[in-house]
Amino acid sequence: VVSTQSTWAVGFILSAIILIYVYFLSGDESTETRRGTLLGLSFLIFMLFAVINLTIRLKVAIIDDPEEASRSVSDRILRVEGNEDQEAIQEETNKKVKVIYGIGLVLPLGLVPLLVVFRSNQRFIAFGVTIIISVLFALFVFSLFYNIKRKWPRAAPSTLPICAGFCWIVIYLPFLAIVPAINAYLSSDDPQFAAFSRILSGVIALLVIIGVSFISIVANMFFRRLELEKKIKFIVTALANKLAKNHVKSDYPVLRRFYEEYLQRGPEETSTELRNGRPLFYWEIPPSNPNVNFSKQLLTREAYDALMSKSKAKKEG
Repeated sequence: VVSTQSTWAVGFILSAIILIYVYFLSGDESTETRRGTLLGLSFLIFMLFAVINLTIRLKVAIIDDPEEASRSVSDRILRVEGNEDQEAIQEETNKKVKVIYGIGLVLPLGLVPLLVVFRSNQRFIAFGVTIIISVLFALFVFSLFYNIKRKWPRAAPSTLPICAGFCWIVIYLPFLAIVPAINAYLSSDDPQFAAFSRILSGVIALLVIIGVSFISIVANMFFRRLELEKKIKFIVTALANKLAKNHVKSDYPVLRRFYEEYLQRGPEETSTELRNGRPLFYWEIPPSNPNVNFSKQLLTREAYDALMSKSKAKKEG
């Protein structure tokens, strides 16, 4: 993720420098319309950088599995920071998304009267029209990235940064910065225009090849992630059924956490941790419980410690 963040940061910096540099140094070599367009594209670059970063940092509820639609027993026990309610997370995110959509729709409408007032200023007209198109385009990018994150919340943290890096290097930098900047200097009558057109065609062909290769790699990673999710779900469900036969009650989030730590640590270290009561421990279900099929409840160590603290406080009180 860090390397991909560096990639789109480099793409953003280069794009911004190219557009701003050409805008201030183009002078009489560029028309007012082209300079206004360059200024509008500079704002678009900043908007895209902000939108992509915001989308990647937005939290979404991870309740894509039916077993996770309800909060686990351990989650109900823990009411502390760091164990946030998924529904509360999504509700807060929905408010932010509505604000973003509202700004993205109101801003272009607010610019229309200004375009009418300053219709004689060619630079402002080009700038305003570019801003309107840019805001709508940035809103589309946000909607695309956000919906991908909502649809596949577990795969998004690894795939979205890669997609962002791809967009900056293959799409935004060449087509929103380099091409408009060069076009601001050259006209169709310029003798260098034909050479530029041939070079641009070659670059576009190369970018298409890179883009197809990149999409293939990302698609392969994505489908491998989906296969891993199916495997985890199958194994965790089988483990829960086996525990139930031994009268131990469990839930999907707790067992999933255990299996993910097992994959990271390996069998030996996981066995050692389990003997020390981590990451899971059990709680004795009292005989008064109406469900006689279970004698123990599997909990996270944090939930177990919280119950022990509450039990100790009751005895002391």
